[in-house]
Amino acid sequence: MSICNICLIFLLGMPFLTFGQEHQHRSDPLECTKLPPDLKAVVTAMEDSVRKLEAQIARAEMSPLSPALTRLDVALHSTKRVSLTATSKTAEKVEGTFAGLLLFTVPQDGSYRVSSDTALWIDVLDQDKALERSVLNRRIQCGRVHKSLGFGLKAGVKYWLQLSGSTTREVQVMISPE
Repeated sequence: MSICNICLIFLLGMPFLTFGQEHQHRSDPLECTKLPPDLKAVVTAMEDSVRKLEAQIARAEMSPLSPALTRLDVALHSTKRVSLTATSKTAEKVEGTFAGLLLFTVPQDGSYRVSSDTALWIDVLDQDKALERSVLNRRIQCGRVHKSLGFGLKAGVKYWLQLSGSTTREVQVMISPE
């Protein structure tokens, strides 16, 4: 086998070698200048503050998280092990994906944002009902933020953040006020 054939085999195999590695999106400085101030604050905070935690595989008692400009490095579990609630396509238990649940509350009625560094399904659940998104900022090309969704939430309610469909075991998430 010639060296050229070996090089060709190696180059054709490259996509398979990178499959499964952490999702990386390109940050576009021009895109960053166009963001509204509240989203710029999220992008900045995703670079700094870090709190590591493990998502739950089922709803259980836990101390609820509070919205803050703090990045959460969340360890997910194999989707097949997680009790997903949303009954849409987000609840499909796809082989090789990761999911998890986090409990949170908000201090006052208002708009809150859930942002992530990678492509995954984000559902905010009130009981068993997935809430409609009030703001949709998909595929942001600025800093670590890949996706950022807004939700109108009420104080005194325990919400579940359902993360699913991730191709990576650890994701970076932020729940923040708008």
